[in-house]
Amino acid sequence: MFILPLKSKNTMKANNYLHYFSRNLLEPSQYLSTFPQSTNQLSTNEYYGAQNPNPMKLPVHYKNQPVHLSYGKEGIRFKVEGRQYYFIVNPWVLWFIIITLAFLMFKPLLIPEQKVVYSLPPSVYYSQPVASATLHAEPEKGNYSLITLTEESKADDEDFTNAFIVEKQLLVSKFLIEAKVARVEQLENEVLLQLNYEISQLFIDKILNNIDIEPHVYQFLTDSLPLRKIETSLMEQAKFNIPASIKLGQAALETAYGRYVKHNNFFGIKAKGTEGEWTNTLEYYSLEEMKRNESKIISKQKLEIDGRIIYKCRVRDKFQTYSSAWNSFREHSLHLSNQQRYAPLFTKGKDYKAWAEKIGSAKHGGVGYATLPVYGELLTKIIDRYQLHLLDY
Repeated sequence: MFILPLKSKNTMKANNYLHYFSRNLLEPSQYLSTFPQSTNQLSTNEYYGAQNPNPMKLPVHYKNQPVHLSYGKEGIRFKVEGRQYYFIVNPWVLWFIIITLAFLMFKPLLIPEQKVVYSLPPSVYYSQPVASATLHAEPEKGNYSLITLTEESKADDEDFTNAFIVEKQLLVSKFLIEAKVARVEQLENEVLLQLNYEISQLFIDKILNNIDIEPHVYQFLTDSLPLRKIETSLMEQAKFNIPASIKLGQAALETAYGRYVKHNNFFGIKAKGTEGEWTNTLEYYSLEEMKRNESKIISKQKLEIDGRIIYKCRVRDKFQTYSSAWNSFREHSLHLSNQQRYAPLFTKGKDYKAWAEKIGSAKHGGVGYATLPVYGELLTKIIDRYQLHLLDY
């Protein structure tokens, strides 16, 4: 493509230029046959005027002079101030440009924006396949009274906490500098995996090994089977902007620290349609919700919480099944990211208390992840008790 300015009275010289450029830069078989056999027969203006005898006046002016546009199969011509400017364009190139511009303009409507996710196989998070948990006496899912919670205790010596914060920041800065990027999510997956591993080991060494933590909780957070939960939560944090403390806290809350996991479902996500497995659970309904779910209810109990009447219902419902624990952690990220009702959570940044407060019961100002009225309060206590918020960055 090129632009060639020509005055209106140029004849043989102009045609020679056009003939030369057409022959050497465009497609000879298409263009040479269309030019006049004799350069003396038509002037350049006469030739192009014949292609489009009715030039179009554009709604713009240049130096108070109108601008006209004419076109033909040989090219496009602009006329302004007595001068003419020709765009000699291969038709295929012109169509390619038009289609490309149209695609770029309408791309947001045709292809919804998707979050970038990594494609590493789940095997990087656990060393062997995990079978569905088999329990001799499985209690009802959602019986949160099973979870052992103690009053939040502050360590007498907070040096280990400060040491972790400083060393974690130095570690992150080191990886960013070496990779020459500004944000963690810009790191290559393999590099990010290594960073997550080192942060996880640092957290275990500096925090979990220095606080009063129950053995089953320590095992839940540090065990590498069925997957490395701290590392996985850090990776999902980088990819989906869900605080690692929220993911770990919810996994602990929903499974009683891993003691009651069925079909690798760590987050109590219900099945869609006819999928999933039947499980007994506890739900806290309003009167309207109870009537709407009456077919699922096995038993119910009327309660008054914060001046509101709710019904504690034993329900039989279907919950999602997963082939691996990693798939459950990934589905949790997609579950929160892709549903409009959870969008307010992502306005809270890495403020885990704001997340916990907002993620709870819709009847108490939350987005409705769970129906338990004190869901957010329990989640915050777990995070504070084991200092999981130190993993958020």
